[in-house]
Amino acid sequence: MALFDREQLEALRRQIDDDYRLDMAAIERLQRRFNSASAGLANGTNGGSSDKRVTVLPTIDAQNEPQPDELTNTLRGMFSAHRK
Repeated sequence: MALFDREQLEALRRQIDDDYRLDMAAIERLQRRFNSASAGLANGTNGGSSDKRVTVLPTIDAQNEPQPDELTNTLRGMFSAHRK
């Protein structure tokens, strides 16, 4: 097992804290997306016993290139840290 000095351990702790915070933010963002999509499905059905199937299509943003979100940045960070 490698021995680390105090500064290396502190840097590692900060990196782990940052990664954890970004991961939790990405998870919360995915949960919001999932919950809003499932709420849209639930609101689209009526109380009757009809057997209608609803397909929710993703909306197309007006932007040509989507801005990177928290999840994208987290994934990029994971892969760039892996290459170091």
